[in-house]
Amino acid sequence: LFFLLLFIILASSAIAQTNTGDRRVLFTVQGKPVFEDEFKYVYTKNNINNQADFSEKSLRDYLDLFVKFRLKVAQAEELKLDTVESLKSELSSYKKQLAKSYLNDKDVYQRLEKEAYERLKEEVKVSHLLVRLDPDAAPADTLIAYKKIINYRKSILKTKDFASIAYQYSEDPSAKVNKGNLGYITAFQTVYPFENAVYSTPVGEVSLPFRTKFGYHIIQVEAKRPARGQINVAQIAVARADQSKVFYNADSAAKSKIFSILSDIKSNKITFEQAVSDYSDDKKTKSKNGEMGFFSTGKMAENFEDAAFALKDKGQLSEPISTSVGWHILKLIEKKPVGTFNEMKTELKTKIDRDSRSDLSRISLINKIKEKYGWTENTNLKNELIAKVDSSILKGAFLPFTDTIKGMNSQLFKIGDSASTGKDFYSFMVKNQRTKKKFNTAAALSEDLYEDFIELRCLEYYEKFLEVEFPEFRFLMKEYRDGILLFDLTDRMVWSKASKDTSGLKSFYETVKTKYL
Repeated sequence: LFFLLLFIILASSAIAQTNTGDRRVLFTVQGKPVFEDEFKYVYTKNNINNQADFSEKSLRDYLDLFVKFRLKVAQAEELKLDTVESLKSELSSYKKQLAKSYLNDKDVYQRLEKEAYERLKEEVKVSHLLVRLDPDAAPADTLIAYKKIINYRKSILKTKDFASIAYQYSEDPSAKVNKGNLGYITAFQTVYPFENAVYSTPVGEVSLPFRTKFGYHIIQVEAKRPARGQINVAQIAVARADQSKVFYNADSAAKSKIFSILSDIKSNKITFEQAVSDYSDDKKTKSKNGEMGFFSTGKMAENFEDAAFALKDKGQLSEPISTSVGWHILKLIEKKPVGTFNEMKTELKTKIDRDSRSDLSRISLINKIKEKYGWTENTNLKNELIAKVDSSILKGAFLPFTDTIKGMNSQLFKIGDSASTGKDFYSFMVKNQRTKKKFNTAAALSEDLYEDFIELRCLEYYEKFLEVEFPEFRFLMKEYRDGILLFDLTDRMVWSKASKDTSGLKSFYETVKTKYL
């Protein structure tokens, strides 16, 4: 058996094949085949410390364990533990959770990861002008907004004065304070279309108008620099009496106090930590010796960040700096550069999953599903269904009268051999109408819900084929399923059984009680 096993595993590099008919049988248990690729998967995965070396001893030892494991699972199946509803429910829940990580286009997702990482290595100083526009604005309103933004861009190109035009016309409230200057930003700090414009516009140039969910934008890229990473500083903060004035007068009490504190620290009259305890007005950091925790560009006032990142050595103090809330002395605790791609991979995944850019991967997958399994749509029925939706849907109160639409039970669209009717769509719409808050017209909301419904049906259909498409998904599901069965079997035959065996427990107690006085 060893030589057969060694030949099977080493002779082929295409071990995990998706076609069950092509998978090679290693042995059978009660007439059911156990496949070679399954053994290799568990052997490689569960042998730690480089023990999965395909040596004869290693293979024999693990094969012995594997055979015993398969025999126990077979016993659980013989007892029909796999038909217990609680176990079936647990397995179904796990499958849905595991499937989530497969419901995107892997190639697109990897491209998004690499793109985000490269952008995180660079910071861009940018100015911004906004003309507000609702996502579902009427064509006439859209045209008005677009003409405005075009005219503002022409004025900027003519006057070379982005700040003045932004101050006068931008509908971003912050422009009245910053004249459109957003300072340095990096990836994940704005909506994805805005970020794309920031990283694709050359330094010194004004972008063409582009649209986000907020409206039309133009930006001007002022400068670019390598990312400064993250920094942790401690601060002593003295609040202003009047925080509405960004730069208070020279003889302000706050300014005098902060310079006096710094003088006392430098002359060793008081430690930085004691000064935090005695004088700092920042309640969030006071109990932590002033430590703010790690932050990166774009999180604090620009001059605050500049002062922090200018510190070179641990323990070095800044000169007092002024912000809109008061005066600060900073002490460097630690700096961290941007990590490697592998170091940041988990963080990147988390951020992408929470960001609108993840839609690109999902949309790409939906298109591939439609193409692979076949997609047809009754456009006329779709248009009729959406035309019948009234404004009550905007309040989450839409209750359709399905009998007024001819062909309600007819096929609306079909993916593979799975068809959805008009009635199915209306049921979905009624159930999900309250989850949407960003639309002003019934038609726009209905269209959005329709796309959600298509996505849901396509992904539900695709989930049926995950075990065929992805061998690792099949292995994980089988591993989890067998693990549940083995746990329940062991509980029934060993743990719970022993706990109810009063005579056996008493006998065991009598034999060992003198060992545990």
